[in-house]
Amino acid sequence: MNLFEIMNQAQGGEAFRALARQYGLSDDQVESAVQAMMPAFATGLKRNTADPTGMLKFMQALAGGQHASYFDNPAKAWSGSGIDEGNAILGHLFGSREVSRAVANQVQAATGIGENILKQMLPALASMVMGGLSKQSRSGSNSMLGDIMKQMAENFGGAPGKAGEGPLDRYEKEHAGDNPFGKMMEQMMGGALGGGADNPLGRMFEQFTGGSGSASGSKSKAPSGQDIFGELFEPGRQMGEAYQKNMESIFDQYLSGMDKRR
Repeated sequence: MNLFEIMNQAQGGEAFRALARQYGLSDDQVESAVQAMMPAFATGLKRNTADPTGMLKFMQALAGGQHASYFDNPAKAWSGSGIDEGNAILGHLFGSREVSRAVANQVQAATGIGENILKQMLPALASMVMGGLSKQSRSGSNSMLGDIMKQMAENFGGAPGKAGEGPLDRYEKEHAGDNPFGKMMEQMMGGALGGGADNPLGRMFEQFTGGSGSASGSKSKAPSGQDIFGELFEPGRQMGEAYQKNMESIFDQYLSGMDKRR
């Protein structure tokens, strides 16, 4: 299942009609807007989970948030709390307001829908996308991913996009100057979650480090979010190669240093 298919299933398949009513669009216009926006979400998801630290934070966000409610009831996605949550998600996935504006501009050119409406839709869709990914990661066919999400929810939950910070953020600050991912992994693998080799989260970390048990010293390539989530990180309906390249160029133009700043 890909991102477009996930969105098409929101609210039991009624989400597009609900979005149409909310934003004064036809069902076909909403479908076109979602189709045109998913390449941006796919690009942001892949870039933010391209390294182990980013992947760990993303999975913490999925495990700790209450995103499923925005997916099951899209009206919540355009409520005050839903928009706040959506803007926080966009901040993480897109990295800057300039990217959000550029994405809305490109979607407008592709669909003819007004840019102001698209800007209003983006945070609502962001909340719903995260809700759909959260549900799929727990109930999809990837049983190991489901086990990992369960462990994350039980041990490192924390709602993203709200006041305060999660345990992973605190740990990074407390160990500034160290290798934060290595320290986090050492603590977790050392018994913080328990279960040793039977712990699915531990197995995932071993995959990240090529089985060495240390974030440094391994030459094996750590799996990215795309490796683990697979088709869930794909946009779905194709907008064409030129459109996809233009969307990726938006991220390249505005976020050339995003990996260093994250």
